[in-house]
Amino acid sequence: MAEILLGNITSKLETSEDILKQVRKKLSTKPKNYWFYKKFKSKKWDGTYYFINKNGSFPTGLLHLVKDALREIGVKYNIIDKRNIPDIKPKDYSLNVITLRDYQKRTIEKCLLYKRGVIELATNAGKTEIACGVIKALQLPTLFIVNSKDLLYQTADRIKKRTGIDAGIIGDGIWDEKEVNVATIQTLQYYLTHNKAKTKKLLNKTRLLIIDEAHHTKANTWNRVMRQIPAWYRIGMSGTPFRKEEIDDWRLMAVTGRRIAKVSNKKLIDLGFSAKPIVHIVKYNTTNYIIARYQEAYDKAIVNNEYRNNVIAAICNDLKGLTLVIVDKVAHGLLLNTLVPESVFISGRDKSDTRKEVLQAMRNREVDIVIATPIFDEGIDVPSIDNVILACGGVSRIKLLQRIGRGLRKKEDKENVLHVYDFLDDCNRFTYQHSRKRIRTYKAEKFKVKIERKYINIDI
Repeated sequence: MAEILLGNITSKLETSEDILKQVRKKLSTKPKNYWFYKKFKSKKWDGTYYFINKNGSFPTGLLHLVKDALREIGVKYNIIDKRNIPDIKPKDYSLNVITLRDYQKRTIEKCLLYKRGVIELATNAGKTEIACGVIKALQLPTLFIVNSKDLLYQTADRIKKRTGIDAGIIGDGIWDEKEVNVATIQTLQYYLTHNKAKTKKLLNKTRLLIIDEAHHTKANTWNRVMRQIPAWYRIGMSGTPFRKEEIDDWRLMAVTGRRIAKVSNKKLIDLGFSAKPIVHIVKYNTTNYIIARYQEAYDKAIVNNEYRNNVIAAICNDLKGLTLVIVDKVAHGLLLNTLVPESVFISGRDKSDTRKEVLQAMRNREVDIVIATPIFDEGIDVPSIDNVILACGGVSRIKLLQRIGRGLRKKEDKENVLHVYDFLDDCNRFTYQHSRKRIRTYKAEKFKVKIERKYINIDI
């Protein structure tokens, strides 16, 4: 027999030593390549992370794993809820200006029912609208955590527009605290060190926690902040929350709970809410095969590959409509900006006002080609984009889907299609492996994939 004492952040399993030992084993995992860790090499650690302590305490978000473990070993349990959550009757969650889609309503209702969990929402699902619906329904002290200054203002503006609630801003040098607050994770991290009392007061009064781009909670910096917020309702939002790395997935669920809703790219495309991506895999001539370690290979095969960069410029010149070219390195963006003189280049080095001006120019169709570093990767409300050129290469599934997602907004008064241009970078073993992995991701997402041979022979 076992008892689970349920808390907002941490819960405790009270049972026999033998049963606890078995549960701990089931809630343990080893990170990828743990044998490279210094602690392992020095024999101070066997490579195992335990998500339940020797005294039985564990993150409440992993309650479902603890219950599964107890069932697997045939142990009955009672749950004693110590959270003292009042019986809250949700109010009307209809929003201003828009009519919520059916799947958005269902997702809001699941958030209200389960109180905590991850909602997996592909780009263009309207995750901020869903969050606004939860905020309006509960009308509790709320903390909405974002990852950038751009998202800080964009989210506060959206909450005001959709709910009529004037949200407080905590970030970008501002601490304007209200009943509903939007905060950057960086500001909360800073103030927990430099003004802990003030920050803890904010965190302790929070009853609804909403985490944007919640996949970041795998990082210690994010995780430490989330574990200090005793909110009754805890919702994590992400288009790509789970990485199939057990330790990362468990760290996310530890903060929020398991996945309670999912809206995929395919569903949004089938419903007509997102554009249909057509992925063009561009084959081009490679001069010399590059034998080098990854960083050097990336520099030669991607950033400073003269032929590849000229192919990108040729594609830009051929395309019609608004084109977003995504690079990882500022140096690469500057090179392409020179090759495509009519383009605008924007990076994290630019001030917030400059980035806003470029976004507005895109909305007004005053610019045709924008080259950008990863500042547009997460959540930025980018106007309708016709073409995305992935000049950046890379292997991350999360980043890849986020970048394509920037162009999936429904196209009005024209064919509802997004053209994506990627490259078969077969001049190095790393870049070739990465190209193949990206192609596998496209196929897994049910995107249409075409081999583009038009640019195999061009003059440079």
